Amino acid sequence: RVTPERAVKTMRAAPEAGDDQRISHDTRMFVWARDHGRCRNCGSTKDLQFDHIIPRSWGGAGNAENVELLCQDCNLKKRAQLCPPRKLNAKEVPI
Repeated sequence: RVTPERAVKTMRAAPEAGDDQRISHDTRMFVWARDHGRCRNCGSTKDLQFDHIIPRSWGGAGNAENVELLCQDCNLKKRAQLCPPRKLNAKEVPI
């Protein structure tokens, strides 16, 4: 489960040499703010996980455009499928 506190602890851990699977600290912070600490599909605030929209195994990047917050249920439903995120309204777009 990802909470703001846990996200920060996880982000402080230095990536291992050659570990290009890790999502950077800045990307995690941006995604958390952009998604308002809620699942991008259902709006839940429980059991959140950072997820690659296009999986790394399919050539997806670790940048903010390819990372979203999903709750565990939505992430499990998605698996390795491409699911478009819900559209953000004007109040949700980061400034």
